[in-house]
Amino acid sequence: MSAPESKENSARWPFGLGTIDEVPARFPKSPSDATAQHVKTIARRLTASEPMRQTLQSYVANQIGRANDAADAPPAAIRQFLDEHIAAIDELRTISVGPPPRWAIDIHRRSQETSPDIAAQSWQFRVLAADAFDHHRRGDDTTAWQDAETGWMLAQGLWAHPDLSSQFLALSGTRMMNGLAAKLAAPAPAWHQQLLAFDADRAFSAAMQIEAWRAMTSWGRGRTSFAERDDQVWKNFGGAILRNISGRQASRYATLLRAAAEDIARQHSCDPSPKKFDPVADVIRSHLARFHIEREAAAKLQALKEQRRRAGEWPDTLPGVGKSLCGENAWRYRRGADGSMSLSFGDPTAEDAPAVLPLSFRYPK
Repeated sequence: MSAPESKENSARWPFGLGTIDEVPARFPKSPSDATAQHVKTIARRLTASEPMRQTLQSYVANQIGRANDAADAPPAAIRQFLDEHIAAIDELRTISVGPPPRWAIDIHRRSQETSPDIAAQSWQFRVLAADAFDHHRRGDDTTAWQDAETGWMLAQGLWAHPDLSSQFLALSGTRMMNGLAAKLAAPAPAWHQQLLAFDADRAFSAAMQIEAWRAMTSWGRGRTSFAERDDQVWKNFGGAILRNISGRQASRYATLLRAAAEDIARQHSCDPSPKKFDPVADVIRSHLARFHIEREAAAKLQALKEQRRRAGEWPDTLPGVGKSLCGENAWRYRRGADGSMSLSFGDPTAEDAPAVLPLSFRYPK
């Protein structure tokens, strides 16, 4: 092992993640549990054509993207799909009464071989959101909250799976459920506080650490090919040279990912799109930055709605309403003379990041 490799293997990562050498002990091989298998079975009953997927995806995005809680009636095709799959959606909701699904983990194999079905899980998130908005539109926020909780349970199962593909989908699903929760009536159920408090930064950093571990160990597996050659020159000379080159490349990549995780750990900037590291790491940082702001929006909207529920009107102000990770007065709240209210995020650079929930809201009296 070269000096750079040895140094990187023993370097400590942020969030208490330890070193790359400790990764296998933290993620032992484990099978999928019964809940995960149940989710897979339900997914097969929720299949849809590509046009239906695009229509439903657009419907959900448009509802979350509104500046208030109003929701449109779903198009006829979506209405028919939801009606035809009532039993499957009802069955999917039952997972929210138990622990999240636990998917198979084997970090020694390629992620595609052990990751959950990304397409199926993504579709389940959207179906739940569409069903929730349909119930919300008809005044049934109780069922809408149950749909959102089910989506959060699915996301938790993905957050516990260490592959980056699972983490990206977990973040996508969590942002969708948070955006949905922002539009529902107060009081928010206790599980939404779990979503608001979840440490997505640590989860992504752990996935990046595993990516670094795979890079370091995969170079090691590649080196065995030189030992298997009959050519003694390659064994003694070519293998030694390329071993050093590949090891240094892997070490540099691991160092880059660790630096990105360290930056995430201390990130308090409102700039959602800095370009500092590997392209994948930069995308992660950009999405996480926007996610943190969207969570703030959902939390503030729910707090304001709770005040209106108790007092019958929007409050004149709310303690901490302007506070953000980005600064003390990053959010702007105003109650209008007509009894309406507006809430907006003051930093325009946040709009450059990929959006799920908008950052400017206006509600009637």
